[in-house]
Amino acid sequence: AEEAARQVTTGLRSDLIQPLVIRANLGECVTINFTNQLNRAASFHVQSLAYTVNNAGGMVGNNPDTFAAANGGTRTYRISMPPANDPRGEGAYYFYSHGAARALTSHGLFGALVAEPPGSTYLHAMTGQPLTSGWEAIIVDPNGSNFREFTLLWHEIGDEKADIFDATGNPLPVLDQAISGAYRPGSRAMNYRSEPFMDRLLLQQANGQEMDKALAYSSYTFGDPATPMPRSYLGEPTKTRLVHAGSEMFHVYHLHGGGTRWRRNPFADDRGEFDQGLKKSPTQDAFSIRLDSQSIAPSESFTLEHECAAGGCQQTAGDYLFHCHIGPHYVAGMWSFWRVYDTIQPDLAVIPTRAPAPAAVNSLGLIGTVVEGRTLLPAAQITDPNTQISIEDWARRLFPAQGVPFDELDAAVWDWTIDYVNGDPNQPLVLGEPETTFTWVNYTPRPGTRPDRRPEIMFNPTNARYAWPVLRPHLG
Repeated sequence: AEEAARQVTTGLRSDLIQPLVIRANLGECVTINFTNQLNRAASFHVQSLAYTVNNAGGMVGNNPDTFAAANGGTRTYRISMPPANDPRGEGAYYFYSHGAARALTSHGLFGALVAEPPGSTYLHAMTGQPLTSGWEAIIVDPNGSNFREFTLLWHEIGDEKADIFDATGNPLPVLDQAISGAYRPGSRAMNYRSEPFMDRLLLQQANGQEMDKALAYSSYTFGDPATPMPRSYLGEPTKTRLVHAGSEMFHVYHLHGGGTRWRRNPFADDRGEFDQGLKKSPTQDAFSIRLDSQSIAPSESFTLEHECAAGGCQQTAGDYLFHCHIGPHYVAGMWSFWRVYDTIQPDLAVIPTRAPAPAAVNSLGLIGTVVEGRTLLPAAQITDPNTQISIEDWARRLFPAQGVPFDELDAAVWDWTIDYVNGDPNQPLVLGEPETTFTWVNYTPRPGTRPDRRPEIMFNPTNARYAWPVLRPHLG
C-alpha cells in the first residue's frame, strides 16, 4: 500500500492511475488501435459520436462482432468527430466497453474523448510541452482564445452490491452513521479519486478536537484533497468538461465563489465572455440563463465555459470549492477545490500568448510599492502617514490577530510574526507559523523547507496583497 501511495498525488496531477482522456479536433477522423488485456472480451464505444456498425464496439443481431478477444486480442476502431464548421460538437464524449458494461465501468473501465476547436494543439498543464493524454490541458486554438481545460469524470466506485476497501484492506462502512452520516463513504468519486469527510473527521477526533464538518475543508490542516484539483492563473479562459462516467444515479456539479457562473446554452449568446476577465455586472437580456449548478445523468456530458475566466467575474484568487450538490454524495467524497493563483508557480505553465503572472516577493520586496495612494515603507522610515504606510501595519490589516481567534469557533488562528533581519528595523520580514514536525508516511516536505522554521509569507508585488495560498497546504 505504501509503494502504491507514492504513485498517487494529492489533487491528481500526471498520475498513471487515472481515466484515459484523449483529444481530437472537430472535423478529424480518429483511429483507435485497441488491445484487450482483460480475461474477457471488451470493446471501445464512444457515446454520441457517429460510427458505422464495423466500428460500433458491439455485437447485436446480425451486425458484425466488433469486440476484441480476451487476453491480448486487438481491434481497430475509426470514429468521425463532429464537423469542423459546427462548434456545437465541441466537448467531451464518454467511452466505455460494451458487454457487461455496468460491471466494467463500476471498476473504472471508462474514459473521455474530447472534441476540440479545429486546428487546436494540446499542451501539458504543468510543463507546456505537447500532450498526448490527461485530464488537464492547455488548448491552443488558432482561430479563437487559448484556454485551460479540465475534464472531470464523475462516477461511483463499485456498484451498490460491491464491497469497497481502504488501503489497509479494511472494508468501508455502508453507512457512516456515527461520523459523517454518509452513505457508502469513499464510493462517490471523480477521476478514480474520493475524499470522504469521514477520514478528515476521524483525524480531528484523533487529535483531541471536536469533529466539525465546517472545518473539514482545510488544506492547511489536512493537506489538499485526493480528488482532482484544477489549477489556473487569475483571469485565464477556462472550460470544464464534465462527464458522468457512472451508472447508478444523477450527480450535480456545483461551484462556489462570488460571480462564478456559466451559460446553460453557450451558443445562444456571445461565447467570448469566457475570456473577458473582470466584470461586476452580467450582460443584460442574454438569451441563455446562467447557472452555478449542472445536473448530469449516466453517460451525459456538459461543457462549462466559465464566464469571466478563472477567478470568476469578481476576479479573485483563492480556492473555489466544487462538489456534487446531492448532500450524501458530497460528504461521501465527491468534492474538491479549483485553486486560482495570482503569482507565477514553478509547476504550472502559462497559456501561450498570455502575460505571465508576477513573481511573488517577501515583505522586503514590497518596500516602495504604492497601495491605496500611499507608499509602503518599514515603520522606522515613516515620516508622513498621509502618503506612507508601514509594512508592519499593512500586514496587520491583511491577517487575523496574531495567534488570537475572532470567536471560539473561528478556524483562522494563525501564529504569524514580523522578524527584523539581523535586528535591522529597516528590514521587516513577515513570517508564517512553523510547519508541523510530525512525520507522515510517504510525506516529504517541500525542497528547501525546514518544518521547525517559520516560512516567509509571499506577496503579489502588483497590489501588495498576500499571494495565494497564504496558508501553505500541509499535513497535520
